[in-house]
Amino acid sequence: MKTRMLATLIGLAILASVFAGCGSEKDSNLIKILKILPDEVNSVVCLDIEAMAEDPDLEATYNRVGNRVMTDAEEMAGIDASFCVYWAEAVAERGYLDIFVGDFDIETVRDALTNDDYERDEYNGTEIWTKGDLSIIFLKQMLVIGLTETVQGSIRVNNNEETSWYEDKDVKSVADKLPSGVMSMVLDAEYWYDILSTPAGGFCLQNPTSDDVILSIVGWFKYESEAKAEAGLEDIESTFEYYIELTGEFEVAQLNSELKGQFIEITGEVEITYASLIDDLRNEGATVESNGLVNQPFFSVQGRIITVNGSDVQVFQYPNKDTADSDANRVSDDGFQVGSAMMGWIASPHFFKDGKVIVIYVGDDVEVISILTEVLGTQFAGQ
Repeated sequence: MKTRMLATLIGLAILASVFAGCGSEKDSNLIKILKILPDEVNSVVCLDIEAMAEDPDLEATYNRVGNRVMTDAEEMAGIDASFCVYWAEAVAERGYLDIFVGDFDIETVRDALTNDDYERDEYNGTEIWTKGDLSIIFLKQMLVIGLTETVQGSIRVNNNEETSWYEDKDVKSVADKLPSGVMSMVLDAEYWYDILSTPAGGFCLQNPTSDDVILSIVGWFKYESEAKAEAGLEDIESTFEYYIELTGEFEVAQLNSELKGQFIEITGEVEITYASLIDDLRNEGATVESNGLVNQPFFSVQGRIITVNGSDVQVFQYPNKDTADSDANRVSDDGFQVGSAMMGWIASPHFFKDGKVIVIYVGDDVEVISILTEVLGTQFAGQ
């Protein structure tokens, strides 16, 4: 059984026509999603595949998460999910739901399900395909995959036979306040209460400018009373920052919290991290750990130290490629001069660059150099 609490943060910029028939035309995209989920759901996380694929700022995140989405569809049902422009996962008491949205050919999907040994049936007037404890249904331009009981719950909600998760008053009050964004997440008391003593909360990430690594964040958290919300102000920023950075995808640049009656509104900025680099290094068999911050006077951004097989490697992530190129162009071919500064390295320097990231390794470990070269390409300076 697949059980996942998604920490990778997720997108919500879908055309309204995709969900025609799943809610009022005046509903936001987020609310249309929540209205098809059974009320046993405790969290939903969404990813706008199409927007992320087209946004250079989110290329690394798309490569990590988008590939996983495609792999999930193939592994669960033998389905080619290249049609998917938007994806969501909801976690519920009885299981999960993966939702693939896009203009798919239903006969092609049926053929794939038949070839993957799914059996076609009907549940409450809706076509349903089942294999073992997994089931798949088609709702307009949504392909819904999950554990059978949870999928059946979504059918009952779509048929107005049961209430949806959106009809939970706390979830509704939070969802109604959230704007559309590149990434979104909504969670109820089952997730948030032990952490923040709040019955519901959610946030979204927006990308107001292109060619940088900064995203805007908006979050809303509802409390049982204004007094409890006021008490929650003390810890919410540090707690929220902890859980954002726990994803490994983002680092909080700034956060602000403001009391709004029974709610706390969170606003601020997060920075896309170098998590994909760490993953790529680990995929090459390296042992990688984070090891603090580093400042080099010849570079215009602060860096981070990671250890690769026990050796320190410096990683500098830039807001855009042009700035990274500008700093890289100041490094001499042998790496012993940057601009007008002469460097007294204790071992051989190796400078690598990939897009908005510059990496420095000072050392002579052949295996570390080989791994960095495999992931980042041939060094642009050094010995």
